[in-house]
Amino acid sequence: MQTQFKPAPILTTERLKLRPFRDTDAPEIFIQRSDERILRYTEVPKAVTVQDAVNWIDKMAEIIEKGEGVAWAICPKEEEKLIGTISFWHLDTEKTTAELGYSLHPDYWRMGYASEALAAVMDFGFNEMKANLIEAYSNNQNKASLGLLAKFGFTKIGVARQYDVFAICQPPAGRVLFETERLKLREATKEDAQFLYDLVNSPDWLKNIGDRAV
Repeated sequence: MQTQFKPAPILTTERLKLRPFRDTDAPEIFIQRSDERILRYTEVPKAVTVQDAVNWIDKMAEIIEKGEGVAWAICPKEEEKLIGTISFWHLDTEKTTAELGYSLHPDYWRMGYASEALAAVMDFGFNEMKANLIEAYSNNQNKASLGLLAKFGFTKIGVARQYDVFAICQPPAGRVLFETERLKLREATKEDAQFLYDLVNSPDWLKNIGDRAV
């Protein structure tokens, strides 16, 4: 599993940009780590001063430097202002696992931003970081977080204190997506390459569909 990302690569979605943290993010990080609405379902120590936020940014830089995590500031696509954070912690190269964490300013709740950011980071975790299992912890009273994890296919695997523990595995190549009375629709795998090569070079394909230069 790849764990060295210095700095974290910029990820973009339809409305968001996920970028590395900067020292100038301290005022917004202070809000993320002091707003009671954000901290309600966590055990995060409440930040008392902006210096606490600066210290947290420094700590994150150290974690990333050691290859123990990778984290992003969530920003609107055409802006630089941080509105949330999302990260992978506790990277385990032996087990190829990572723990997911996220927070979002209340002004941006219920607008689909968390889902948008999570989709990009999950894709990164499985396809770039090469994790085989991603875990997440959520307070069992945090309905929004529980709903978000359910949306992405996380399964509850245990309980740790007041947290429910969820996990999702790397989707196996070739998994069956739909079935009909006579057909099975599954993901393509590398073993399908010969069939696809023969198909797009068959006389009828070339005549009626066109040469795909495969």
